[in-house]
Amino acid sequence: MDPTREGFALSPVRRDGLSMTRVLARASLVACAWLLGAAGLSWADTSTLAVSAVVVSKNNCKFATGTSPVAMVTNNGTGIDPSLTAIATGNSTATFTCNGASSAATFTVTTNDGAHASGPGLRRMQHATLATNFLPYALAVSPSSATVSKGTPVTVTMTASVLSIDYQDAVAGTYSDTVTVTVSP
Repeated sequence: MDPTREGFALSPVRRDGLSMTRVLARASLVACAWLLGAAGLSWADTSTLAVSAVVVSKNNCKFATGTSPVAMVTNNGTGIDPSLTAIATGNSTATFTCNGASSAATFTVTTNDGAHASGPGLRRMQHATLATNFLPYALAVSPSSATVSKGTPVTVTMTASVLSIDYQDAVAGTYSDTVTVTVSP
């Protein structure tokens, strides 16, 4: 028998030229695709998007230009005398002004640990010619925070201090460190 003729028992041919086997195969594919879509299964992929923004303060505080304060630490007026037992101290000041949209600004003054710190909060000055010799010191800032009227100059005092136990056996010479002072906002 000729399988392309109408009336063939195993695979009758429809008038559009498709066999019933092909029609059933196509219908099965459509049903499977519908089931996969209905069950939430698909070949789509997703990703995430991080969205962020930084809102800057309405105010800003700036140090006066050209200022680079220096605190000369002394226990006798001219330097550190190791025969004395007094704490050696040195003061320096810096001035800044806060401006911006608000009538007042709350500022904060912070410092880092300096260039020669031996750990967090452990500041040290380094000897000028003997790079392995250090002199530990503490640093205080006053005021470290306050609220001021816009446009009002603020002077902060930075006080460096060296304990006598730290300088009594120190190698003679000049010691120094560099500390970054930050005023925010």
